[in-house]
Amino acid sequence: MQSGFDFGDLQAVRAIEVAAGTWEQNYERPSLGLPDFQAMAVNARAKLNTVPASAREYFDAGVQRFEAALGSLKNAVEVKRSDLSTLEEFEFEPEGPLAEAFTSLSRRHSGAATPADGVKWKVREQIDASYYAVRVEGVGTVILRKYFHHDTVSITYEPPSPLGRRCTDRFFLDSYADAAQSIELPHKLWGVAFAADKIAYAGKGKASVPTFRYGGREYVVTSRLSSIKNGSAYAIGTAWALCPISQWPGKSYSYQEHSKLLEDGRQERSDYRGIVVLVRGQEMVIESAMFVYDLNAEPQTYVLDAGETSMDEDHDPMLLDGHHEQADSEEAFA
Repeated sequence: MQSGFDFGDLQAVRAIEVAAGTWEQNYERPSLGLPDFQAMAVNARAKLNTVPASAREYFDAGVQRFEAALGSLKNAVEVKRSDLSTLEEFEFEPEGPLAEAFTSLSRRHSGAATPADGVKWKVREQIDASYYAVRVEGVGTVILRKYFHHDTVSITYEPPSPLGRRCTDRFFLDSYADAAQSIELPHKLWGVAFAADKIAYAGKGKASVPTFRYGGREYVVTSRLSSIKNGSAYAIGTAWALCPISQWPGKSYSYQEHSKLLEDGRQERSDYRGIVVLVRGQEMVIESAMFVYDLNAEPQTYVLDAGETSMDEDHDPMLLDGHHEQADSEEAFA
């Protein structure tokens, strides 16, 4: 091991590069006509009794909205593609007691070794947002979202799709974020290690990046978000542990090669694992993520770089692609 580095025990690294199209975001789906959606609704209504009791009310509410939207298009002279896109997702407000029962049930069943036939649960709880989801074959998917920075809770219902690869389908895939812990650390410690811009601008080369140390490991930061909540500034970021290239068990990439993986749907967007960087002249590989936050961050101003955003924008880890345009203006904590 190179002198001056302390990496601790390397975490197990799962396969990163998967089959082409697995994470694909921008593909053309075959066209569905109104009869296809009508058949989905009939099938979903018929199978509502297969939905777990604590989630059934949400599915029923979603199916009702689906049926109502279909009804409004039934007598339309012409149904456009844009009209059909309104049938793909329905959002509504959840009731308090029922929401708590749903989140508890989701925690209990998430990650079960042998999920119930046709029913799959998944939970992802982070400091900025948490997600509680259940997908029922033939009925659709319900996701309850809790957003820390907005103090809001919402429910989304998506009808079943024979085409796959929709937002919620990707949510049920194995993600780097599933195993990432949320750790409270001072922003002044990790904020200086932001390097998404340097990594992106390196192209075929290797970016020389700043790091911070925690728990015997060195980390680089690829996103940082900040805002004001209840009069106090707070900051949230994504930090990645680094390991020597000689100890990395998988394939390694330049940023340009990594970008091609994203375009091909072979790796999840915002997943930086496998990218080679330089730390004090030594080749290192981005290995595993953790989410860092500071609920009492000192107000400060910094320039938004490529890869970061402000909390004034919607921040949904399930959807965020992690690659933003560079901003020319300064963004404060306000």
